[in-house]
Amino acid sequence: MAGAMEVEPMPADPLRDHDALRGYLNHIGYRGATDPSLATLIPLSRLHMDAFVYENIDVQLGRPVTRDPRAAFAKMVGGGRGGWCFEYNGLFAWMLELAGFRVLHLAGGVMREAAGDRMVGNHLVPVVVLDRLYLADVAMGVMPVPLVEGPIEQGWRRYALERTRDGWWRFRNHPGALPPSFDFSLDCQDAELLDRQSEFLQTNPHSPFVRHAIMQCFLADRIETLVGTAYSVPDATGERVAMLRTRDDYGRVLRERFGLYVPALDALWGRVSLAPQTGFLDGMDEAA
Repeated sequence: MAGAMEVEPMPADPLRDHDALRGYLNHIGYRGATDPSLATLIPLSRLHMDAFVYENIDVQLGRPVTRDPRAAFAKMVGGGRGGWCFEYNGLFAWMLELAGFRVLHLAGGVMREAAGDRMVGNHLVPVVVLDRLYLADVAMGVMPVPLVEGPIEQGWRRYALERTRDGWWRFRNHPGALPPSFDFSLDCQDAELLDRQSEFLQTNPHSPFVRHAIMQCFLADRIETLVGTAYSVPDATGERVAMLRTRDDYGRVLRERFGLYVPALDALWGRVSLAPQTGFLDGMDEAA
């Protein structure tokens, strides 16, 4: 991760496409070809995850978040921030398109397996069209995956792609990872639904993103996760967990492990320290 950056909202300035792509590639440290190929998609995916944190600080602080990828660019590239799935995957999909890739912006459903179709639209799922279809969901920490049923091994992580009885795809996450699964359909490209769910998830009191702060770094050899006051690091050897008891400890982990310096740390810690002591996804079926 880059050094700690100040967390402040940044406006999305108009950008020429060429300048945006060049700025993004410089930020993530990519120096290779930009032709729309699997050989390009793989390193872009890895470098995107190395460069950006998955985080919902703005939602926690009551700052409106848009799905406009230019706003995500200003925040994440210009401001050294991260973002939640609509920003994290949205920026990645836009950059791929500027490089000449064809990307499907699918309205996926985290926990659709448990709560049904009302969950559809709560997750933006990028699928890249090459010689075949590839799931390119960097917000889940996943390298490009061909859309083929079966188990998936990426280093120490074990995933699976399944077909549901109603013809949707189901991505089953690594055991113990968040979320356990999400569903998507190639026929469900619904920008208005994604907009509605994005607004809902950042304002509804039952939303896990309103109830809990979450930060994640998806690194090649480990995942670093901070949900509320629980800091965990799963890797090939198991999982290490530490509970953060003080504001200073919380701020230190944000800076040192996630590269985030938060001027509004008192306000953020006030929410985190009083958040429900439940699992991140507990109650999500109520927020639908």
